[in-house]
Amino acid sequence: MHRRLHGREYVTLSVQLLERDHGVVMPRRMQVEFSAVVQAHADAAESEIASSELWSLFQPTYLCLASDVAYADHHLYEVAGATQGIELELQAGGRRVRLRGKGNGPIAATVDALGLPLRIDAYEERSLGRGADASALAIVEAARTGVAGTRCGVGVHANIVTASVLAVLSAAARLGVTAADLVDGARRAGPERLTPPRASRAGRLEPRKAPVGSLR
Repeated sequence: MHRRLHGREYVTLSVQLLERDHGVVMPRRMQVEFSAVVQAHADAAESEIASSELWSLFQPTYLCLASDVAYADHHLYEVAGATQGIELELQAGGRRVRLRGKGNGPIAATVDALGLPLRIDAYEERSLGRGADASALAIVEAARTGVAGTRCGVGVHANIVTASVLAVLSAAARLGVTAADLVDGARRAGPERLTPPRASRAGRLEPRKAPVGSLR
């Protein structure tokens, strides 16, 4: 489809076309946030934007961010009571690190593992596609102390827990979190929160599995 977007149609058509062509159903705050990205791109180009360009804007905004932090792997474990623990492995500034955290679920545990003043204000999950090949889409809205407003983060993966972890990392990156922030935060929280990554059976680190926000 090559319909051009303009004026007040940015929000409505951005939402409609992403849902129709990619199965992405955005919550209201995210609709407003992404429409501002679309509008800024159109203004910079001094032209209207084709609907076919929307996905090309969505991916670097939420799924493939230019960040020095990338997801590598995670492992969930049970803590006393209903508390969930997580070991989160990341590529942080060229270094593989493993962070530990706990909370009342995987999202809270991931935030705790990051060791930063982040707050999750909203969470939603969707299904992309149908049947056994469907992927999970997780969306969070997050805030960071010292940063004005909130940012949405998105994760896509076959596993909903992994998608949720990716969504938190996406939001963190959009809130300006860097590799240095994560390492410093973990060190302040205690040496047990920042541990060397586990090696594979061959004694070598496992390869990175997904960038921030996305399976690919």
